[in-house]
This record gives sequence, C-alpha cells and structure tokens, in this order.
Amino acid sequence: MVPQIQGRPPEFEIHATWSRLLPIYITATARSRKLRSTGVHTIAVLTFVAFFVVIMIAAPVARPASAETLGSWTSTTPWENSVSTGITGESCATYSGYIYCVGGFLVGGPRSGVYYAPISSSGVGTWTATTSYPTGFDGGSCAISAGYIYCVGGDTDSAGDYTKAVYYASISSSGVGTWTSTTSYPIIIAQESCATSGGYIYCVGGTADESYPNTPSDAVEYASVSSSGVGAWQTSTLPVVLAGESCNISSGYIYCVGGDTAQIPTPYSDLVLYASVSSSGVGTWTVTTHYPTDITYSSCGTYSGYIYCVGGFIDGSSFASAVYYAPVSSSGVGTWTSTSSYPGEIYLQSCPIYQGYIYCVGGQNYLGFIQSGVYYTSISTSVTSTSSSSSSTSSSSSSTTTSTSSAAGGSAPCAPVTPPPTGASAQDTCTGTPAGGSLTAVSTDTGITVSITGTSATGSVTITSSDESAAPPSGADLNLGTGTTYYDVKVSGAVDGTAQICISPTAATMQYYDSTSSTWVSASNIVVTGAQICGDIPVSALTGTPIAAGTPTVPINGVPEFPVASGLAATAIGILALAVFLKMRAPRKLVPV
Repeated sequence: MVPQIQGRPPEFEIHATWSRLLPIYITATARSRKLRSTGVHTIAVLTFVAFFVVIMIAAPVARPASAETLGSWTSTTPWENSVSTGITGESCATYSGYIYCVGGFLVGGPRSGVYYAPISSSGVGTWTATTSYPTGFDGGSCAISAGYIYCVGGDTDSAGDYTKAVYYASISSSGVGTWTSTTSYPIIIAQESCATSGGYIYCVGGTADESYPNTPSDAVEYASVSSSGVGAWQTSTLPVVLAGESCNISSGYIYCVGGDTAQIPTPYSDLVLYASVSSSGVGTWTVTTHYPTDITYSSCGTYSGYIYCVGGFIDGSSFASAVYYAPVSSSGVGTWTSTSSYPGEIYLQSCPIYQGYIYCVGGQNYLGFIQSGVYYTSISTSVTSTSSSSSSTSSSSSSTTTSTSSAAGGSAPCAPVTPPPTGASAQDTCTGTPAGGSLTAVSTDTGITVSITGTSATGSVTITSSDESAAPPSGADLNLGTGTTYYDVKVSGAVDGTAQICISPTAATMQYYDSTSSTWVSASNIVVTGAQICGDIPVSALTGTPIAAGTPTVPINGVPEFPVASGLAATAIGILALAVFLKMRAPRKLVPV
C-alpha cells in the first residue's frame, strides 16, 4: 500500500518523508364598449375587483430573506494548548458546554488521544487529555447522544488498516469515561459521516476499500443508541457512492454535502442530498441545491434551520477558505450564500456548532501542513419582515420589524430524552440559568430554539421541547388540517418574561393552544424567513403548551388564520353584495302583455 497523507485521501501520493506534511503533487481533477352601455358594466367591474381581492387572500405575503451572517473568526486556545502540536482528521462533537475531540492524524499515523475543553462565547478553554481511544482513530466519525459519545470505524494504524469496530463512552465535565466495545459496523469503514437524532445514529457513505485508489460506498446504516451501546445496524443505500462528505441532522432530516463520488481522477462532487430520518430508518434520498463548488473533506454543521460549511478540498486541485450557509427544511436546502471566510485555506478540520457558535479544530492548509490552530465565530441571525395592515377607514400603513438573536445571556444545554415519549418523534430537555433576564436553548433534535427574555428568574430553568410531528397533540382536539406541524414547549423554573420560539418547517403562521380558554391563540411578532418561523409567546403560557406552525386548511375556532385575510374576505363579500344590489335596482325593459 502506498502511504498517504492524513485521512488517506487518494488524491495525494507520498514520495518522501516530508510529504507527510507537504503533498508533492495532486493527481485529481474535478465538475367593451357594449358592456359600457348597459348596467352590466358596473357589475362586471365590481365582480372583477372582488375576484382580485379573493386572489389577494390566497396569495402569500412576500417577505425578504434573512441574513444568517457569521462574525469574525477569532483565534482561541490551540490544540493541546500548544502552537507546536497540530491535528487533522480528528472527529469533534459538543455537549453541555464542552467540546470533545477523538483521534486524528500526525506524522507517524493515526492517533488514539482524546481531548476535551470548555466552550463559550469567549472561545475554547484549556484542552485536557482524557481517556484514550482503544486504537488509533483517523477518518472515522463520532457523534453524541444523551451524554454518550459513539465512534464508528476509522483508520487504525500507519499501515492504513480500516476497522468495523464501534466504541462508546460516557461524557461529562470531567472528560470521557471508559471506552466500551459495542455492536460492530457491518463493514470496515473510514471517511464516513455519522450523526445522531432521537436516540438513533445514522452513518452515510465512506469507503471500505483499503487499496489505492479506494472506491466510495453507497451504504447507509442506522441503529439505536443508549447507555448500553449501539443496537443492531440496519442497512439501506444512497443513490450514489460517496466518501468524505459531511452529514448533519436538523428537524428530522439529514443533509449530506459534497464528497468523492468515484475513484480518481474525477471523484469530486457539488452534490447535496437529503432524506428524512426516524426510528424506521432513512427515507428516500433527494438531490437538492448543489454546493457552489465541488467539495470534499469540508466540515458542516446545522443550527436554527441553517447549515454552515467550512473549507474543504475543491475542484480536485485547490483548497477552500470559503464558508457557505443555506436554509434547510423538509423541502431540502435553499440557496447557498457566502459569509465570513475562514482565516486560511483548510480541509480535514472538524467544526461542530454549539449554542450559536462554530468551533473549528486543526486540519491541513493548502501546503498540507497540519494545523494547531483553533478558531471560533458567532452565528448572528438577523431577520427583517414587512407586514401591511388595513384600518376601518381603508387607509393602510406598513411597518418593518427586525429581530436579532444571538448567543447573549444564559444558555441551556440540551440532552435528548431517549426514547421520546409516545406521540413525539423527538424530545429534548434543556437546563440552564438566566443571565441578565435571558436564557436560550437550542434543541437540534426537535429543531426548536427557545429564547427567553425579561424573566426575573435567577435559578435553574428547564425547557422541554418536543416535536409532535403531524398529529394534533393531546388536549388540543381541534385538527388544524394538513400542512400543519405540531410542537410542545414547557418551561419550568420561570413564570414571567417572553419566549421567542423559532422552529424550522415552512410555515405562514404560528399558534399556541390556551388550555384555559380551549382556544388557539396567535403568537405575536411573527417573522417568517426561508424555512424558519419565529413568534413570541408569554413564558406564563408555556406549561406544556401545544404549538402549531404551518398554513392550516381549516379555520381556527371559526376565524380565518390571518387577520388581514379576514378583512379582505369581508371586503370581497361586501363588493359582491353591492353588485347584486345594483343589478336588482337596474332599470328593466317592460315587456308588453
């Protein structure tokens, strides 16, 4: 076997010891007047106007897209607290205010070291060594669920031997516990991408071919995860072979970006695929908006209804510092937009997202040098919407509302409830302490972000969010019709303030169920952008409150869902009534008898 640079991408052939750090060359490339004379004219005009108003009722209100910008990238504590020691090909994940990184590659082969550090809006704290992985681990994939980390496959030694071994361990503020072997992957694997959601782990693609050049796989595997390890793996397939892609889960869907789709010399792809995920496995894969360039070995993450991708190897001949983001939803991935570039060209780094911040660790630069740098940046969500209202005097006014959310205030780390309760496809419990009257919980499993402001609570606050899917929740017996998704949010430990609820289906309105009056109530300050809707609900109402989002096909308590729509409908009915009245009063030609 020809030795290769970390991650063993087949693009790089090694011709000298220094080529562990510096690739010698790259072998891959990418890819009517008559009416006017009668009384009918007036009726026709009025009828046309009424028809126009009815069309306006049905037409959606246009809203500008949001700008999910990144702040400036900032250097923070380097890998192993030293600028002289780098790492690449490691797998990092975040949980409860900490980042955990497993394995990686340095000159000499795959590493077994495991490090963790606290993370915050100030960056990454001191790195601490914790329980080592049982073998070398390079190019494998790790994911966290409910306080445990699960790591799959990888390259284990300098000979380039892949493994089907799967290990798991508990994680906490004290580090990583003892690693335990669990159900093996069905095949030896490396360069795959795994993600967890709702008590399951889903692994996509990779390669089981240890030869050079290797061939990507079309395998998709999923299994249950728990404190007892990984359950039996179940297999499905991708529509293409894929390796070196980056996959993430948001609100019940998995999104996979880029990757190698064949052996060299033409392996690179701008392909983006998505599919639903559930306890039944992975649904049908669909091609969605392509990435702006061919890309492999990028690192992507999802947050609050958007996906962010950093760096990568592009076009078979160059490397990227570009960062792109796009909205994600049940309809796929929206338009990709460029945002703040990474400080340098980078690939094979690991960039998990936590509470509105992206943290990127290590990787290799355009010369192949392994990096010690760790950088982070904030995700700032700025959404602008324009709404129009009509008064009884038929004059109209427009107002523009700008809502900005950030990671300011206290944060409430989330952990999934496994298995979720009956009727919920996913549930997270998030606990934290408000700071300055504010507390934010971002539930990646349910796709719900809760941002509390103006609360007087100073102690521990727990926010429980559930994805109830398309079934009306218990206690809210009014089915709002197709096109509606249901959620549940409960706040304990705070009784005042306002909660901005942001969820990620394509929706036109948000309602919450008032169990006292047994009615659906519209959330205030509703802002819709792309695949996300946000609305304000009093904290006092969030006592396990069903929330509906969508475009309901039946009235809510007999009243149309849009206040503007009800006014327009009344206007249309009035115009039609006037038309009939004028028709009845029109002079009639007497017919002799």
